[in-house]
Amino acid sequence: MASRLLSKKQVRDISDLIRDTHLLFMVELGGDIAIEPEDLSRLRAKGKLHGPRTSLIKRAYEYGLLAGKQGPEQDETISLGAFMAFLNSAASSLSARDQSTIRDVTEHMVSHVNGMTLDLQRRFQKTLADADRHVRRLRDHAVAKITSEGAARREGVRDVAAKLRQATQDLRRDWTIFAATEMNNWIQEGKASAIRERSNEKDPLVYKRPRPDACPYCKILYLEADGKTPRIFRLSDLVANGTNHGRKANRPVLTGSAATEWRPVLDSVHPFCRCTLQELVAGYGFDDNGKLVWRGLHKSVEVSPFDRLLADHECE
Repeated sequence: MASRLLSKKQVRDISDLIRDTHLLFMVELGGDIAIEPEDLSRLRAKGKLHGPRTSLIKRAYEYGLLAGKQGPEQDETISLGAFMAFLNSAASSLSARDQSTIRDVTEHMVSHVNGMTLDLQRRFQKTLADADRHVRRLRDHAVAKITSEGAARREGVRDVAAKLRQATQDLRRDWTIFAATEMNNWIQEGKASAIRERSNEKDPLVYKRPRPDACPYCKILYLEADGKTPRIFRLSDLVANGTNHGRKANRPVLTGSAATEWRPVLDSVHPFCRCTLQELVAGYGFDDNGKLVWRGLHKSVEVSPFDRLLADHECE
């Protein structure tokens, strides 16, 4: 619907800006393959893109591959130089399976981001329509006697601008959450791939160590009752638990009618989750303070019955 508040060109320019910003975000996160070739060419012609772009999702996965090749709990010591050296080495080459996985997640990302951007465009059109109706009411009723149409129009434009600013801030926040969560997810996916490749176990033993400032959900899902010692899982159990999207958070406890439906998973438990996957390498275990220590001779470690029950639990 054309609005009397803004010219057709102004509406078109704002719509183009929303669309281009959305496309640039997708290229940043998913690389050149994330958008159509004609859109890529158009953005380059406008000077908004220069040269080929590598997917941040791909880089996160490659970082995870390198982290998964490190010794126990050594991935946080990886320097930028070490990562760049890894990228330039043959060891960083992605298998056909890895490349297919990245293409699949890029398509998923495109679909998700498209939905967020379409929502912003709908909000923009609704704001224009609402403001236009408001100006017509001022003009057509008694208020118009004391309010000039010019003043009413300026009020309407200010309203459109304020609501558009808020909508774009909301979208920027949503994009930030989505990007940060996806980056962490693909670091964990890369680590899992490296752990599978190097492990002598068909189904490696793994754990996640929440950060000191982690949320109570991550602590109950990944730590023993002492709050210090990581729970041990089979990698396949974390993968089988899928994602917590759509499950109810409820209270951060494991038992009772209001217990959380969230499960321990390979990827992020929740947006902005920073719990990192680690392999329980043969010969290592945890001391009374939850610190990873060398035990000398390897002793097979089995998953506790409670952890097995947690992994196999099906929510109603």
